[in-house]
This record gives sequence, C-alpha cells and structure tokens, in this order.
Amino acid sequence: MWNSPRISWSPTRGRLLDGCTRKYVLEHVLSHNSVEIKKKSQKRPLGDHARRGLRDALFSMLESWSVNEDPDIEEYRMVIHRAILASIVSNQVIESNPHSGVDSMVKMMMHRFSLIRNAPVIGRLQRLNPGLWQAVDRLQPLLLDGARQYGAPDLMIWNGDRLTMVRITMEMNSRIPKAAVFLELGSMILWAERNPLITVPVEQMDVIRIGWLGTRWVKWQKRADSKWAAESRSMIAMDIEQMAHLMIFSGDIDELPRSRSKWRCRNCTFKQKCPGAVLKSSTLNQPKQKRGQQLL
Repeated sequence: MWNSPRISWSPTRGRLLDGCTRKYVLEHVLSHNSVEIKKKSQKRPLGDHARRGLRDALFSMLESWSVNEDPDIEEYRMVIHRAILASIVSNQVIESNPHSGVDSMVKMMMHRFSLIRNAPVIGRLQRLNPGLWQAVDRLQPLLLDGARQYGAPDLMIWNGDRLTMVRITMEMNSRIPKAAVFLELGSMILWAERNPLITVPVEQMDVIRIGWLGTRWVKWQKRADSKWAAESRSMIAMDIEQMAHLMIFSGDIDELPRSRSKWRCRNCTFKQKCPGAVLKSSTLNQPKQKRGQQLL
C-alpha cells in the first residue's frame, strides 16, 4: 500500500524544493515507500553531521546555562565526537573512508564552539537572568494551510516589552540574507503570532540570525512587522501548494526541475542516476521563478 506522507514545511525543505525538486521528491515523497531510497536520503557529508554535533553541543551548553551550570569543555567535545561517530556507525555518511576525517572535524567544530561562547547575543546569555531567555524546541510545529510548519526560533529573549527571536545557523554564505532566506526568517514571526503563550504584538518583536561565516560568528537583525509576516506566509503557502502537487506526482521523476548548482550536486547521494542537466521549467506547468523575489 502507498503510504502518503504528511506535508511538512521547514526552511530546509523549502530550500530543497526550490533548489532541486527532483531530490525533494526522492527524499520526502518516494522515500516513504522505498527502503533503498530512504537509506540514500539519510546520507550526508561528514561535515553536515559534524555541524549537527556542534548544534547539539551548543544547546547542551544553553541548557546548562539556564540552570546556572557550565560543564567542562571536554563534555561538549564528546557531544560532537559522539554525533560524528554515530553517523558513521549508522552508515549515514557519503565518504568512503570517513574515519580518517573524524579528528579534523572535531577540531574544527570545537574551534567554532569556543568562539560561539562569545558570539553576538549568545555571549551575554550566561550573564542574563535565565528567566529572561529560553531555548526553543525547533520541532514545535504550527498548522498552516493544512501543513505542519516548522518555523520556530532557536532562542527567545525578553528585553522589557520587546521579544527577540533568534535563529542560529551553523554555516551560511552571507551575513545579509537573500530574498528567500529573509522570508524564511519571517516564519518565526508567524510562529510567535500563533503561539498562545506569546502576547507581544508583532511591532514589539525583533528577529535575529546568528551564523558562522567563514572565520567567525556574525549577526543580522531586523525589527518585525506585519508586511514581513504576510510575505513570509505567502511564500510558505506557495511552497506548501507545490508540495501538495508533488505528493501525488506520478510522472517521470527525471522531468522534474533539477539543481543548477555544481556544489549541491557534488554531495548528492542520488547523482549516479540523475540526468544532471537542469530543466528550464517544471512538469507542473509553472515557470521556475526565483523563490521569494516575486514578493519583495
């Protein structure tokens, strides 16, 4: 029997949908009914698993800070190390000899971890009253247009009558977000608007992105407003609509739009059977627009 997965939107899925529709269908539609495809969809470069380990270490640190504790840094090293080893043991890495890169990956992530303790916003949390900030479970969805939307912030910080929502990115390529990423960040506003425990109006919210850029952690910040929230919802609704069409897709998967990025294709576990050349339009009879640009 065909198992139809529920539609879930997140910034990561939205970018994949836009960047390579073929891979999106393989990972989030066909994988639900194929063990082989599911195993392939779970494989990532070792660096991706290392960054997830870094994220685990960061939130372990924040949890400790929230109760006025600060364990030895070696405990965080072990969090990163275990995450990397677990990905290898479960055969979720692309590299053929991943063990050779473990030590260098741990060292790289620990360098980033040591710097994030003094990064913008993060560095002052240890000095704040824990009651003025809290880490948020990103897996708290809200129901939007019939789909689960995972757009929660990583942190909430109260400053008087203002609420700051922070999303932490383990790696990014520019400090100022591009159009689509800007609208993805607006999903935090939508999440806050629908959270019954948050009564702060949109005009009293601030949105911050902190991410690793090259050699350091950098911050981008903007005050929230209703226009931003509305445009974010429009983009997410369009993503969800396309996801719904793809849930019942029954054509030739190789006719779906494919990535224009050599970087994206280089680490793709599905590249062996991929035709490679990108198509100019999708089988959904819609022109391929640059995501987010039509709204800004």
